Amino acid sequence: MKKNQELTELNVNSRRCIVEKIEGEELYGGFLSLYKLRNYASAALVAKSLDKEKLGVKEKLNIARCFLSSNHGLEADNILDQLVEQVMSKGSTDPSLILNFASVLSISGLDHNKKIRLIKELANILESGFSDRKEYKLNLNWLIFKLECEVEASVDPLDYFDLSDKGVRYFPILVKFMSALRSYGHDEIVNDYLEKSYEEEGFGSLPVLKSFIICWPEWFRGKTILPKIPNSFLSDLSLLSLLHAQKELCLELADVYENCLLRQKHEYEKANLYKKSSILRTLLFLNLVDSVLRMASQDRLPSSVLPIKVAKGYKYFEANDFYSAHDCFLRVLEEDPADDMAAAGLRLALPRTGNNMRSMLTVRSRIGYGIKSAGRRGVRYLGSELTSSLLMSGDYLKGQYTIRNSPNWLSLKRFYQERFLNCELLLLSRAKEKSIFIIGDSGVGDEIRASQFYGRVASMFMAVTISCDPRLYRIFTKSFPNIKFIPVPRYRKGVSTRSVQKGEKRIIGFDEKVSNYLTEDCREYMDSSDYITYSQNLYFNYFAGALSRPPIGPYLNCGPNLSLPKTEKLRVGLLWRSHFRAGSRRYMYLELEDFLPLTNIQGLELWSVQHCIDDEEVEFCREHNINLIQDVDLYNDFEGMSGYLNSMDVLIGISSVPIELAAALGVEVWMLGFSPENYYLRTEGGKDAHDRYTMNSTVIAPSWIDFSEPRDECVRQVFGEVGRRLTDRVRSRQA
Repeated sequence: MKKNQELTELNVNSRRCIVEKIEGEELYGGFLSLYKLRNYASAALVAKSLDKEKLGVKEKLNIARCFLSSNHGLEADNILDQLVEQVMSKGSTDPSLILNFASVLSISGLDHNKKIRLIKELANILESGFSDRKEYKLNLNWLIFKLECEVEASVDPLDYFDLSDKGVRYFPILVKFMSALRSYGHDEIVNDYLEKSYEEEGFGSLPVLKSFIICWPEWFRGKTILPKIPNSFLSDLSLLSLLHAQKELCLELADVYENCLLRQKHEYEKANLYKKSSILRTLLFLNLVDSVLRMASQDRLPSSVLPIKVAKGYKYFEANDFYSAHDCFLRVLEEDPADDMAAAGLRLALPRTGNNMRSMLTVRSRIGYGIKSAGRRGVRYLGSELTSSLLMSGDYLKGQYTIRNSPNWLSLKRFYQERFLNCELLLLSRAKEKSIFIIGDSGVGDEIRASQFYGRVASMFMAVTISCDPRLYRIFTKSFPNIKFIPVPRYRKGVSTRSVQKGEKRIIGFDEKVSNYLTEDCREYMDSSDYITYSQNLYFNYFAGALSRPPIGPYLNCGPNLSLPKTEKLRVGLLWRSHFRAGSRRYMYLELEDFLPLTNIQGLELWSVQHCIDDEEVEFCREHNINLIQDVDLYNDFEGMSGYLNSMDVLIGISSVPIELAAALGVEVWMLGFSPENYYLRTEGGKDAHDRYTMNSTVIAPSWIDFSEPRDECVRQVFGEVGRRLTDRVRSRQA
């Protein structure tokens, strides 16, 4: 036990000397301790010193998973290759061994077809020898489903899951299947199944409760929930994470969340080291940084408990100690390259410590992505990291081109083949005789911004059909009368629920994002169109020179709307944040207090155009003579909002729907470049103030801005520049 505790104190710089110190002694216990704490790089170093011939299959699989979680994927694949025959022969006596081997196999770097073949063979062994072990078979079905999704044109999770068996309600894998069914458009089937399960057994099953929270959070509205949930369920860490993600969408879940959070903090006191690490990791994911540091300091936990180091990194970052934050995040990623919180922090810290916007790719080239890249080093498409690194460094063409690797677009490409244009040019033969369907994708602000190309696309094709957010339908129809728009309710995690109007169904058979973007009503338009693409592909075509922007000025027309009376003052609209404030996005937003210097400039009439403004912000505006728009719902009534926007001389702030809509209406916009993320993305890596994405927009920041300075100093310098420009504008207006 003492040796294990010694190993848990291991850090990146002292791995080798400690391994040498205990050379020749029993090392597997030390390896396992580090492995459980996700110190995969250190654990892998210990594993390389083990005599693997003396280890059993389970121990070898732990080592293989560890290698895949660091950057020793080739060694992991060799272990798996050597175990195939042994597992196939022993599998007839140990179903848990079959499942363990299959799960490691599924995340390995072995040939994709080989993985599917082997797991199907393991499923056959399980079926013939253990037909009553349904949970094991269902888990193998899930692995096969996920692998086949990567290569097949259209895979339906219903083919891998038997809804008629009531016993599956108690299997943890139910949650994944319910989520997949929902993601692939089977909302009604999921709702019927969950409702029937509740009617028969209430919340006697934790997987059913979790499935409700993920798939149907609005079901809880108006219901008393907490007394109906077994007390033991509140100890489940994953339940806490799910509740946190959905509690804003359904207030009835907030009480359950608070009780679950209190339970975890109480259980932390009596937990062992590994459980404490898991609890701290979950709390960190919930952005409870102060709680993590306070709980950890009481215990004096070892540095190998990585969530503590991540929490310290964010604390350093918020204190403007970017170099210390950088070191914390990097040390964690070197141990576990798949740690999302550390990766998000490092992406924030790198450009603030003198590194360029591509420096994250240099880190990935050295450490890889851990389990997300089968233990291989090197840069590859995983999430948005490569895309954002390229775009923020000004390499727009290559950055947009990486979007083609998104699973949602790959699923459509496999199904529609050459008809689906996935980062492909629109300069097509006989396009004037062809029709095209464009999926309005990403956020609503992105959709408004992409519509600058709609007029040009309409002139290239015989017929154009475009899906759009329902709130934009009337504006788009007025602006582009020769395009057919299909209003589609959109789902975005953390912002809206998937509930749709009666009779509407999400599209079935594709990736989750596709069903979030489209309903089944869109399928007919897609099937009947000569080509299909998405709005982000229009940007790829723009940067490739195949599409041009319209002239400077308005490209959307909202028609006659009520507007503010004329004034001699310069009317300025202010926007400081988006509606969605989760995760690292909050570091790209302003505080309302940052705008205070503008309240001292004579000749200005300040207006808040902030949607979803809260009570505290309303009070601040009233105290500082910032006018409020009170007769229009800025979140839902875009036409009503447009009248106010058109009355502004200039809008100042960050990119979100009101400011993007104003720019589309031809109103002058100043995007504030107070952070590297806000500055470099739109300025071709800091080349000049011209906004490469939003028309009628200028990025405001001093040309000498240094992002290694404290955040408040960067904001002060930006608002100093804003103040100078506004003062000059007022003087010229009065002259």
